Amino acid sequence: MRTVMQGIVGITVGAVLAGAGAAFLGAPTPCADRKVAPTPAAAAQLKSNWNAFLQQAARGPAAMAVTEDQATSQAADWLQQRGAPLTDVRIYFCSDGHADAAATLTSFGAPVHIVAGGTLDVSGGQPTVRITSVRMGSLPGVIGAAAANSAITAATGGTLPLKGLTDVRFTDGRATLTGGPAK
Repeated sequence: MRTVMQGIVGITVGAVLAGAGAAFLGAPTPCADRKVAPTPAAAAQLKSNWNAFLQQAARGPAAMAVTEDQATSQAADWLQQRGAPLTDVRIYFCSDGHADAAATLTSFGAPVHIVAGGTLDVSGGQPTVRITSVRMGSLPGVIGAAAANSAITAATGGTLPLKGLTDVRFTDGRATLTGGPAK
C-alpha cells in the first residue's frame, strides 16, 4: 500500500511539475500565423496527387505541389496510426525554405507545445528528414534536434520510401516536389 501511495504522490508531483514547466515554457510559434487543419478531403487529394506524381516520375520529369492542409492531414494520420502522444499537429511551409511541425505533447499530464523545424534531404538518393530545431517554449531549438533526428531514424529506418523524388522546395505556404525515374 505504501508503494502504491508513493507512486500516486510521484505521479501527482510529476504532473504538477510538468504543468508548471509547460506554463513556464509557454508555447513556441511556428514560422507562419495561418490556420492549418487536417481534413479528409485534403488527405484524399494528397493521395491522388501523389499517385499521379509517381506515375509521371516513373516516365520522366514530374512536379507536384503540396499544401499545408494536405501535409498536416498526412502527418496527423501517420501519428494517429502509430499511437504517438502528439495532438493538434500542423505543418507549415516557411518562406525561408524549411518546414515547421507544431504539435502538443500530451503524455506528461499537462500539454506541452512543441515546434520542430527541418527539411527533407534528397541529396543522397533516399529522402531523409533532417530536424534542425525543436522548440519547447523559450528553450533553444538545438537542444532537442539530435534527439528528434534519432527518434525519426528509429521510426523510419533513416530514410523515407519516396523513390524518384529529386528535389523539395519549401516556400511560404507550399512545398513543391520534383522527381524523375529512380536511378
